[in-house]
Amino acid sequence: MKITKRELKRIIAEEHALVYGKKLIGRRKTSKKQHMNEAKRQLVVEIQSRAISNEILEEGFFDALKAGVKALGSLGGKAASAAAQKASDAGANIAKKAEEMKSAAGEQIQALKDKGNEALATVQEEYLKKLQAELKAKIAAATQELAKAMKQEDDSLDDAAIKGAVSPIIMTAVTAALSESVIGSKRAKLVESKNRRNKRRR
Repeated sequence: MKITKRELKRIIAEEHALVYGKKLIGRRKTSKKQHMNEAKRQLVVEIQSRAISNEILEEGFFDALKAGVKALGSLGGKAASAAAQKASDAGANIAKKAEEMKSAAGEQIQALKDKGNEALATVQEEYLKKLQAELKAKIAAATQELAKAMKQEDDSLDDAAIKGAVSPIIMTAVTAALSESVIGSKRAKLVESKNRRNKRRR
């Protein structure tokens, strides 16, 4: 959700009328940062960051990243665009692996049901749903928090650029945490080291 300058002026005028009982007359020259008091600015930032976070979660991190590749060029030039493209390609692989894992979990639960272990299958199924909901809520909160921090730093930032920039940061944090949990942090470092050695040999 993006608020235009005209809508912002209308909101300020309405607030002024509520406080002082009359409409603003004339225009005062104020800088962009002074245009509204900090409380109202924070409210707008909160609304915008929530909207950006919701859009990322609805579209998916990979789609948000793809859409924001060009916009990211305005934040950090060609290097930012190239990094975003690289993250987008990696994201596609993560999505593929996630689908494979989801399928494997479903097969495991179904196998338990087929063997007559209905109770155990139900426990796993319910826990899977519970964990997914909890993790999604944490990812949503982290996404909103990062979008908000970026908006607070520069409230003129383009929403597409924010979505593109937020996506690889959150994806990296989640996948790095998972790799350290599943593979182990030492193992992850060994894999990275091996990959670097292989690249040097080419």
